[in-house]
Amino acid sequence: MMRSERAVQTVKKTLWKNAEDKHLALSHCRTTPLEGLHLSPAQILMGRRPHTKLPVKISLLVPKPSSFHEVKRHFDMEKTKLTFCHDGVE
Repeated sequence: MMRSERAVQTVKKTLWKNAEDKHLALSHCRTTPLEGLHLSPAQILMGRRPHTKLPVKISLLVPKPSSFHEVKRHFDMEKTKLTFCHDGVE
């Protein structure tokens, strides 16, 4: 299954489980760190952890921009892995 399909499936499942508060469900999806990068999509976009209903240390909410090169390198490596898996070993 492609990553985009998996992401859509995850969001749909989250929205279905949290039918009462869809905004909170989407907030949880946006603030969950990505595997291997340890940054959430919201952190990459805003440069800081967004406020959530979960308790968090105040020091973690201070803006700390992530390295653009680190994020780009992570996504390039993921793309290379997916291409290798898709094309197969020749």
